Amino acid sequence: MLGEIESNMKKTFRIKCFKLVLGVSLCFLIYLLVSLIIPPLIGTHEKSDTQAEVSITTSERVCLIDNNEDALLWRLRLIRSAQEEIILSTFDFRADSSGTDVIAALWGAAERGVQVRLIIDGINAQLHLSGSDVFQALAAHDNVEVKFYNPIRLTQLWTVNYRCHDKYLIIDRSTYLMGGRNTSDLFLGSGGTSRQNIDRDIVVYNGGFTTASANTLLEYFDRIWLLDTNRAFHAEAENHRVKKATAILARRWTEINDAKQLTAINWETETLQTNEVALLSGDCTAWNKEPMLLNTLTTLMQKGEQNIVLQTPYMICNQAMYNALKKVTDNVQVQVITNAPQSGANPWGCADYLNHRDDILETGVDICEWNGSFSMHTKTILIDDRISIIGSFNWDMRSAYLDTEMMLLIDCPALNAILRDEAQQMMYEGKTISPDGVTVTGELYITPKVSATKQVLQSLLRVADGLFCREIDGLFCRSSPDIIVRRRCVLSHKRRGWLQPSPSFRYSRNLALQDELYHPVINNGPAVLVCVDKRLGTGPVNQSRDAG
Repeated sequence: MLGEIESNMKKTFRIKCFKLVLGVSLCFLIYLLVSLIIPPLIGTHEKSDTQAEVSITTSERVCLIDNNEDALLWRLRLIRSAQEEIILSTFDFRADSSGTDVIAALWGAAERGVQVRLIIDGINAQLHLSGSDVFQALAAHDNVEVKFYNPIRLTQLWTVNYRCHDKYLIIDRSTYLMGGRNTSDLFLGSGGTSRQNIDRDIVVYNGGFTTASANTLLEYFDRIWLLDTNRAFHAEAENHRVKKATAILARRWTEINDAKQLTAINWETETLQTNEVALLSGDCTAWNKEPMLLNTLTTLMQKGEQNIVLQTPYMICNQAMYNALKKVTDNVQVQVITNAPQSGANPWGCADYLNHRDDILETGVDICEWNGSFSMHTKTILIDDRISIIGSFNWDMRSAYLDTEMMLLIDCPALNAILRDEAQQMMYEGKTISPDGVTVTGELYITPKVSATKQVLQSLLRVADGLFCREIDGLFCRSSPDIIVRRRCVLSHKRRGWLQPSPSFRYSRNLALQDELYHPVINNGPAVLVCVDKRLGTGPVNQSRDAG
């Protein structure tokens, strides 16, 4: 009898514990759902840091980096050339082979007195970096500062959707590299694996002097660096594991210098001269963002007169994004190059594409489904035979409404020609579908082979996507006509310049630029003004402090 009573008591205790755990789990699930769904529905608040983005230059040189091994080599060469300051921002940074090479180079720069600042997306940093001994050794250096952008906080789960997706490297506040590559074997070096992504970077240089585009990038970085949603990462320099990892980095940096022969960069022979360069960015806060960059890119594409090539790894659109494409195709032919759904690296993106391919075609674009050896991660827009726009912006709702993104506009016919040749090669290896349903197979197209397991997984994801995923995404991606009007991009297309500033344009103090009158260049070359205006709306307003 006593044993039976004890058994019942234990059973009752287990039931109570189970109910308690279940109750706590349900409460947390409700908290998570409320955190994810409610904040975007509240609406955007006024953000003081959402100010005009301005970039003007007519003399910068650029270098295109398409090869993954070159991408790692260029990063190491640039870091090695630094004398005063290095700034690195990235979405995903891993301490694998290529990532450790970059960490070792940054440590070597810090050792010779260079100030190093890193800002890394909080989720990826928490998952892949914070536990790495070599990264901790880098962060422990006196000349290194590290911040995680919006890391996961259980008390602030409503911010978890907003991520830092920028990828750039700034050397001595003048030369910078920007593109779509993360810092890992998947994007850099030989990879040490058969699974790599194809991507693209641009290096911008102007004789070692700080330019308008570099200043705009620095001002943008400073705004992100000072956000109160960031968390500083500190490592204990006296920690035994850190000391051991520091010795590893010292050896690694010596080996890199010996093996990779990091020669000085010959800017004259390794770069192309540009007519103009403009830096394009959206909101940087970890909050419900307005589609500033999407609107800017759409307006720029509408300026096309011949044809547009839009290269994106995947397309996940709401109705506003479909409408944006339709506005462009009303004026000019648009060719979209994206991964074939059978071989793309993003399962959700592939599933959504299969479900909504007809919706994309209804916008009037031609779609090339590329089936290459690796998955394409490139984000590029080619406008006619002059303008190339390269960066981190995917044609999806996350890039438009949730993540920080940056794109670089370059007026350079030589660069545009190279990129168009590469795009044409991808079309040879792909299958092109026109809006009327006609399919043309490229000369080098190979029909994708899909395993039974992948087919089943893709079918399940398509069902899930069709049932609820896009509806949930829509909650985070509001785009009202009012937002589109208030975020209008003020552009002017005159004479030789792709974009021409107003005669009374002045650098503003909040952009940390020189306070001097800028005179538009007409005879000697074009100039550029890209202004995402929050308060003034539309109209013939000069971009000066008086007008503001």
